[in-house]
Amino acid sequence: DLDLARKKTIELQLLVNELQSRNSSIEEEKAQIASVLDRVNGQVKDLENTNQQLDQQNRSLTEKMTQASAFIASEISLSPVMVKNDREQETNMASKTSKLVISFSVQNNIAEYPNADVFVVITQPDGSLLTNDAWESASTIDTRSEGKKRYTRKIRFEYSKGESKRLSFSINADEYQKGTYQLQLFHNGYLIGQAQKILG
Repeated sequence: DLDLARKKTIELQLLVNELQSRNSSIEEEKAQIASVLDRVNGQVKDLENTNQQLDQQNRSLTEKMTQASAFIASEISLSPVMVKNDREQETNMASKTSKLVISFSVQNNIAEYPNADVFVVITQPDGSLLTNDAWESASTIDTRSEGKKRYTRKIRFEYSKGESKRLSFSINADEYQKGTYQLQLFHNGYLIGQAQKILG
């Protein structure tokens, strides 16, 4: 019986040793897996940070491209005109003004537009919008610097890259106020030109 008990004790001791050995190798594997997971988590965080930086750079580049693709306006003119005997003549007197003639040139060396829109905003001396089209005066554009803004006229035209395009139109009002008229031109939400005219 004692021999049998010794044998069983030895077998049991061997089993315990084997289990301890297995347990310590499992613990080592766990530690290795935890280490790999830490490295992977660190790499994931690095990737997330890189993605955020790339997103910011993309937004910045998109904004710059949009800004660069806006027109440059030049030769901006806001001319009060009186009509007498079917002849037009420029005037500086509000009481003699029959209409306002607006003209300007636009140019863009980056983009081609099959349908380009330039929005014209004319502000009267009292701060109100000058318009003779009820539908357009109720419409707004989103500007980059001034938020939503009502406009006087939308001018749509075809544009070929690099071309200097001259645009003009006239607007009639029942009467014209004395003071300073402000003209602003917008494209893609950007203010691309402005001018003013004083009527006495």
